[in-house]
Amino acid sequence: MRADVAVSAGDPAWWNDSYAEEGQPFWLDIENPTDEIIDQLATRLGLHPLAVANSKQFGQRAKLRVYGNGVMLIGFGLDKQLREPVEVHCYYTTGFLITLRRAPSPALDALRQAGSVRPQPGSDPIRALHPLISSLYTQFSALALQLGEQLDGLEQRVLHNPDDQEPRSPASTRRS
Repeated sequence: MRADVAVSAGDPAWWNDSYAEEGQPFWLDIENPTDEIIDQLATRLGLHPLAVANSKQFGQRAKLRVYGNGVMLIGFGLDKQLREPVEVHCYYTTGFLITLRRAPSPALDALRQAGSVRPQPGSDPIRALHPLISSLYTQFSALALQLGEQLDGLEQRVLHNPDDQEPRSPASTRRS
């Protein structure tokens, strides 16, 4: 697989015709794609019109759809600093992986740099996407464990040494 590429939608050179012409699988990760860029991807790569319409509207639920020889996945990662979900739209075929997102995703950056997701001719899309899905959702598990530990500690303090400040902490912990 050739080198993977991360681009910003504001970059005028976001597309290189050699991506599809070389015949080598590639991963193109685009942050803040415009509708125009999504339309250009659809035309150049033959993306299904229903999948394209989904990617023009972020704020969707997680889903996995098979369209012809490709898969469209909408999943969520976690921005560790903001503790906010990052919606990621993925298109996968044996020739390419396209990821679209509106915010930074350290999980995707790490996967791309490690070369952990590799479209391959004849490969099972679910097996190929497993590292991507796992990396996005693992962040939520880690946060849930951390919050659970904080709530357990708070519960122990309230039960063994209650004071007037403690009742405010569970609500702030749940929101953090």
